[in-house]
Amino acid sequence: MKWDKVEKLALQGTQYNPEEPTFFYFLAIAQFQKDRLPESIKTLQTGINVAAADKNPNSGLISDMYAMIGDSYMKLEEADKAFAAYDSCLQWKEDNVECLNNYAYYISVSGGDLSKAEHMSYKTVKAEPTNSTFLDTYAWVLFCMERYAEAQIYIEQAIANDTTNSDDS
Repeated sequence: MKWDKVEKLALQGTQYNPEEPTFFYFLAIAQFQKDRLPESIKTLQTGINVAAADKNPNSGLISDMYAMIGDSYMKLEEADKAFAAYDSCLQWKEDNVECLNNYAYYISVSGGDLSKAEHMSYKTVKAEPTNSTFLDTYAWVLFCMERYAEAQIYIEQAIANDTTNSDDS
Protein backbone atom coordinates (compact mmCIF):
# COMPACT_ATOMS: atom_id res chain seq x y z
CA MET A 1 0.00 0.00 0.00
CA LYS A 2 3.01 2.29 -0.21
CA TRP A 3 2.06 3.58 -3.64
CA ASP A 4 4.18 6.75 -3.42
CA LYS A 5 7.28 4.63 -2.83
CA VAL A 6 6.34 2.18 -5.61
CA GLU A 7 5.79 5.09 -7.97
CA LYS A 8 9.13 6.71 -7.09
CA LEU A 9 11.09 3.48 -7.52
CA ALA A 10 9.34 2.53 -10.75
CA LEU A 11 9.85 6.01 -12.20
CA GLN A 12 13.56 5.77 -11.38
CA GLY A 13 13.57 2.37 -13.08
CA THR A 14 12.03 3.77 -16.28
CA GLN A 15 14.72 6.45 -16.33
CA TYR A 16 17.60 4.09 -15.52
CA ASN A 17 16.47 1.27 -17.82
CA PRO A 18 13.83 2.52 -20.30
CA GLU A 19 13.96 -0.78 -22.23
CA GLU A 20 12.50 -2.70 -19.27
CA PRO A 21 8.68 -2.74 -19.54
CA THR A 22 8.18 -4.05 -16.01
CA PHE A 23 9.04 -0.65 -14.57
CA PHE A 24 6.26 0.91 -16.64
CA TYR A 25 3.85 -1.74 -15.40
CA PHE A 26 4.56 -1.04 -11.73
CA LEU A 27 4.52 2.71 -12.29
CA ALA A 28 1.08 2.36 -13.90
CA ILE A 29 -0.16 0.22 -11.00
CA ALA A 30 0.83 2.97 -8.55
CA GLN A 31 -0.84 5.60 -10.71
CA PHE A 32 -3.98 3.44 -11.00
CA GLN A 33 -4.10 2.93 -7.24
CA LYS A 34 -3.81 6.68 -6.75
CA ASP A 35 -6.73 7.24 -9.19
CA ARG A 36 -4.56 8.96 -11.76
CA LEU A 37 -6.15 6.91 -14.52
CA PRO A 38 -5.29 8.90 -17.68
CA GLU A 39 -1.66 8.99 -16.55
CA SER A 40 -1.74 5.25 -15.84
CA ILE A 41 -3.16 4.54 -19.30
CA LYS A 42 -0.41 6.61 -20.93
CA THR A 43 2.26 4.81 -18.89
CA LEU A 44 0.81 1.43 -19.86
CA GLN A 45 0.75 2.36 -23.54
CA THR A 46 4.41 3.31 -23.32
CA GLY A 47 5.16 0.04 -21.53
CA ILE A 48 3.32 -1.93 -24.21
CA ASN A 49 5.35 -0.22 -26.93
CA VAL A 50 8.58 -1.00 -25.07
CA ALA A 51 7.57 -4.63 -24.48
CA ALA A 52 6.35 -5.20 -28.04
CA ALA A 53 9.66 -3.88 -29.44
CA ASP A 54 11.50 -6.78 -27.78
CA LYS A 55 12.53 -9.66 -30.06
CA ASN A 56 10.70 -12.08 -27.75
CA PRO A 57 7.98 -9.96 -26.16
CA ASN A 58 6.50 -11.06 -22.85
CA SER A 59 2.95 -11.72 -24.00
CA GLY A 60 1.70 -12.20 -20.43
CA LEU A 61 2.97 -8.79 -19.37
CA ILE A 62 1.56 -7.09 -22.45
CA SER A 63 -1.74 -8.85 -21.86
CA ASP A 64 -1.82 -7.67 -18.24
CA MET A 65 -1.07 -4.11 -19.35
CA TYR A 66 -3.98 -4.12 -21.79
CA ALA A 67 -6.22 -5.56 -19.05
CA MET A 68 -5.29 -2.70 -16.75
CA ILE A 69 -6.02 -0.22 -19.53
CA GLY A 70 -9.44 -1.82 -19.83
CA ASP A 71 -10.03 -1.58 -16.09
CA SER A 72 -8.94 2.07 -16.17
CA TYR A 73 -11.33 2.91 -18.97
CA MET A 74 -14.18 1.19 -17.11
CA LYS A 75 -13.47 3.38 -14.08
CA LEU A 76 -13.55 6.36 -16.43
CA GLU A 77 -16.90 5.08 -17.77
CA GLU A 78 -15.58 4.63 -21.30
CA ALA A 79 -16.82 1.11 -22.01
CA ASP A 80 -16.04 1.07 -25.75
CA LYS A 81 -12.38 1.86 -25.10
CA ALA A 82 -12.32 -0.62 -22.23
CA PHE A 83 -13.75 -3.42 -24.37
CA ALA A 84 -11.21 -2.66 -27.14
CA ALA A 85 -8.40 -2.90 -24.54
CA TYR A 86 -9.81 -6.19 -23.21
CA ASP A 87 -9.93 -7.55 -26.77
CA SER A 88 -6.27 -6.57 -27.23
CA CYS A 89 -5.43 -8.22 -23.92
CA LEU A 90 -6.97 -11.50 -25.04
CA GLN A 91 -5.13 -11.37 -28.37
CA TRP A 92 -1.87 -11.47 -26.44
CA LYS A 93 -3.03 -14.11 -23.95
CA GLU A 94 -6.40 -15.69 -24.63
CA ASP A 95 -6.59 -17.32 -21.20
CA ASN A 96 -5.98 -14.19 -19.09
CA VAL A 97 -8.56 -15.13 -16.46
CA GLU A 98 -8.59 -11.77 -14.67
CA CYS A 99 -9.39 -10.03 -17.94
CA LEU A 100 -11.96 -12.65 -18.93
CA ASN A 101 -13.69 -12.24 -15.57
CA ASN A 102 -13.79 -8.45 -15.64
CA TYR A 103 -14.77 -8.32 -19.31
CA ALA A 104 -17.61 -10.80 -18.77
CA TYR A 105 -18.89 -8.86 -15.77
CA TYR A 106 -18.79 -5.50 -17.54
CA ILE A 107 -20.53 -6.93 -20.60
CA SER A 108 -23.29 -8.27 -18.36
CA VAL A 109 -23.87 -5.01 -16.49
CA SER A 110 -23.82 -2.94 -19.67
CA GLY A 111 -26.52 -5.03 -21.34
CA GLY A 112 -24.11 -6.52 -23.86
CA ASP A 113 -23.90 -9.96 -25.42
CA LEU A 114 -24.67 -12.27 -22.50
CA SER A 115 -23.74 -15.36 -24.50
CA LYS A 116 -20.25 -13.91 -25.01
CA ALA A 117 -20.06 -13.00 -21.32
CA GLU A 118 -21.15 -16.49 -20.29
CA HIS A 119 -18.54 -18.10 -22.54
CA MET A 120 -15.75 -15.93 -21.13
CA SER A 121 -16.84 -16.33 -17.53
CA TYR A 122 -17.13 -20.09 -17.89
CA LYS A 123 -13.46 -20.21 -18.97
CA THR A 124 -12.47 -18.60 -15.68
CA VAL A 125 -14.47 -21.08 -13.61
CA LYS A 126 -13.02 -23.96 -15.61
CA ALA A 127 -9.49 -22.63 -15.00
CA GLU A 128 -9.99 -21.87 -11.28
CA PRO A 129 -13.05 -23.79 -10.01
CA THR A 130 -12.69 -22.61 -6.39
CA ASN A 131 -12.11 -18.91 -7.11
CA SER A 132 -15.06 -17.23 -5.39
CA THR A 133 -14.78 -14.08 -7.51
CA PHE A 134 -14.95 -16.05 -10.75
CA LEU A 135 -17.80 -18.19 -9.43
CA ASP A 136 -19.69 -15.06 -8.39
CA THR A 137 -19.30 -13.47 -11.83
CA TYR A 138 -20.42 -16.66 -13.54
CA ALA A 139 -23.47 -16.86 -11.26
CA TRP A 140 -24.27 -13.22 -12.04
CA VAL A 141 -24.06 -13.77 -15.81
CA LEU A 142 -26.28 -16.85 -15.53
CA PHE A 143 -28.72 -14.81 -13.44
CA CYS A 144 -28.80 -12.10 -16.13
CA MET A 145 -29.55 -14.83 -18.67
CA GLU A 146 -32.48 -15.90 -16.45
CA ARG A 147 -30.85 -19.29 -15.84
CA TYR A 148 -31.72 -19.04 -12.17
CA ALA A 149 -31.25 -22.67 -11.07
CA GLU A 150 -27.71 -22.73 -12.48
CA ALA A 151 -26.98 -19.29 -11.06
CA GLN A 152 -27.98 -20.49 -7.60
CA ILE A 153 -25.60 -23.44 -7.80
CA TYR A 154 -22.67 -21.18 -8.69
CA ILE A 155 -23.45 -18.46 -6.17
CA GLU A 156 -23.62 -21.10 -3.44
CA GLN A 157 -20.20 -22.37 -4.59
CA ALA A 158 -18.89 -18.79 -4.52
CA ILE A 159 -20.07 -18.36 -0.94
CA ALA A 160 -18.67 -21.73 0.09
CA ASN A 161 -15.27 -20.88 -1.41
CA ASP A 162 -15.06 -17.33 -0.09
CA THR A 163 -12.08 -17.19 2.24
CA THR A 164 -12.15 -13.44 2.88
CA ASN A 165 -14.56 -13.67 5.83
CA SER A 166 -16.00 -10.37 4.69
CA ASP A 167 -19.63 -9.41 4.68
CA ASP A 168 -19.53 -8.47 0.98
CA SER A 169 -23.07 -8.99 -0.28
